[in-house]
Amino acid sequence: MRTNLPALLPKGLNAPSSCRTLVNGLRLAWIAVVLWGEVGVFFYNLRSCDWPDRLQPESPDLRSAHILVVADPQVLDHRSYPERGLVLTMLSQFIADLNLRKSWRVTMHRLRPHAVVFLGDMMDGGRTDMDDDEYEAYYERFRSIFALDYVPLPVYYLPGNHDIGLGKSDTFSPDAVKRYVSHFGPLNQRFSVGNHTIMLIDAPSLVQEDYKRVQRGYSFEDWPNVIDGPLEFVKRYKSEEHNSPVILFSHIPLARPPNTNCGPLREKGTIRQGTGLGYQNTLTEPATNYLLKSLRPTLILSGDDHDYCEYAHTLPLLDGSSSVESAKEVSVKSFSMAMGIRRPGFQLLSLTSTVTPDNMVQIPNGPPQDVPCLLPNQLGVYLYAYVPFIVFSLLALFLSNIRRTSARESYRTSSYMRTQNRSRSPRGRSASEEFGNGNVNHVNGNIELSRRLSSRDDVKDVDIHVHERDHDAYVLAPQTERQHGGERRKRSWSLTFTLCGQLRRLTVGPLPHFCGQGDDVRGRNEVELPPREEQGLFRGFSRDVLDVAWPAVSMFGIVAWWAWK
Repeated sequence: MRTNLPALLPKGLNAPSSCRTLVNGLRLAWIAVVLWGEVGVFFYNLRSCDWPDRLQPESPDLRSAHILVVADPQVLDHRSYPERGLVLTMLSQFIADLNLRKSWRVTMHRLRPHAVVFLGDMMDGGRTDMDDDEYEAYYERFRSIFALDYVPLPVYYLPGNHDIGLGKSDTFSPDAVKRYVSHFGPLNQRFSVGNHTIMLIDAPSLVQEDYKRVQRGYSFEDWPNVIDGPLEFVKRYKSEEHNSPVILFSHIPLARPPNTNCGPLREKGTIRQGTGLGYQNTLTEPATNYLLKSLRPTLILSGDDHDYCEYAHTLPLLDGSSSVESAKEVSVKSFSMAMGIRRPGFQLLSLTSTVTPDNMVQIPNGPPQDVPCLLPNQLGVYLYAYVPFIVFSLLALFLSNIRRTSARESYRTSSYMRTQNRSRSPRGRSASEEFGNGNVNHVNGNIELSRRLSSRDDVKDVDIHVHERDHDAYVLAPQTERQHGGERRKRSWSLTFTLCGQLRRLTVGPLPHFCGQGDDVRGRNEVELPPREEQGLFRGFSRDVLDVAWPAVSMFGIVAWWAWK
């Protein structure tokens, strides 16, 4: 008969069960935390993000075009953080790429736009001087991050200062513009969606052309345009007749008064005028007025600043007109977690129009509608979810192993004392002196019982998993038991008594493993004692940490595989 009676164990020796429960509980908790922090928060944050035209009543004559606007993904490369070491640089690049992939996959799955516009700075080092093979690999990495998993849709790009450069620097590639055009398309573009005219303007080139104009003392009207430059692009549009509303896309925000408020969605500060190596925070005021006067946009969407900013520009008055018109400009949040903001984001643009009865002309149904959407604070998940839970897990496992070690030492001490007290027979001689290699030292005063029991055939063996039943149970010498083709030493104790006219022996089975040592119960009631080389506090703690960590790390790997596939 074999049974398991943990209640009869000395206090503290059922610690393996509680410690294993702790390890398994932490495993499950970490799997849930990783799933939530790496995937769940993305779906949760976008649960209420929807196209702004959804609030309009449905109509068979109503048409809507949905445009997803993405700003400054700035895919990192090994030059992005020169002050960081190789390992930290690779880790930063991996985490940022993984965040971009998850944000893109969830956004496309959740919203399914009709078109996508990138507001520049696709690659952080796109303007850097590098060989063609390195640029191709860099570009393919960008394309793999922003892959289209369903029916292909039109994607439009406009250049940013990190794509083609701004100003002169020895680190800028002389082929930056040529590479951009061959991989992303024209520097300036114009197309029509929903009877709205979309104007994508090359803002970095506009800044440089504007500098040349000022240095040479020309006005915008008299300036000899650079061929295929942004001013020629604007003048060409201005010279044509058009009726559809204009939406202007520019990587660099337009000028505004100093310290202008950016609205409640701004995380910190405001957009300030300023210039430096390879950047300019805003267009100049003359260039801004020229664009507003020539294009008269109904909406302006810009990037570069990485944070959200909303500002209303007053349009210059038309000749003979006294009505004041304004155009809202929205600087869209960066799509990347690595651009110095807590909450990345993007913009949704709905262009609605109504089809006329002859089905020939589309009339815009009100002004364009846009709404910002915020992505999760991934860095906050790492700092305020993962880090505290790591500290809690380590502390819990460390305290559990301290309890396990203390229980083991206490048990050893008490067992040693009982053995010493019972090592002498009632006649004052040791058990080894009295019986040689006999098994039982003393049972109910019968000194010769052990030797006689070992030679009798009518003794029934009954094994039970208890430490000690009463004062009549005595410690036996360790027994050897053959298992799985090998020998393992087990410590056991026996109690011999008479029942129903027969002598019977109860053998106390080996104690369970301590948490952090050896294997636990493997589908049976009997468990082996730890080997003599028992693990100490820190070795057991390290093993428990690995036991808890590997399922969470595996889950993180599964999420990364899902994002990369």
